[in-house]
Amino acid sequence: MRDYKTHLKTVAKRKVNAVHAHLAALGHFFTHRGPDPVQVRRDTPPNLAPQALDARREKRFLRAVEMHRLARDRALGRLLFPAAGRITFDDLIAPWRRPTDPGK
Repeated sequence: MRDYKTHLKTVAKRKVNAVHAHLAALGHFFTHRGPDPVQVRRDTPPNLAPQALDARREKRFLRAVEMHRLARDRALGRLLFPAAGRITFDDLIAPWRRPTDPGK
């Protein structure tokens, strides 16, 4: 498992979260498959600071809010807008995204 972890990080150039997901899946598999679970030290993922919305994404969010029918939801969107720098864009726009919207 240590060799596989090294391979993922160096040869496959996977990020820490992807390596962690691979190791978690394999650990779960070996827990149910064999008598001894495999122990591999995991790296801690980096703490990433949220990034502010750029002008294009700000307009996109406000348009999505204004298209919503319910006044309550429009008001919530306007209230959440100043907090957009502290939460991700996908989390912010998800309630107003239509299921058929590809996100573009």
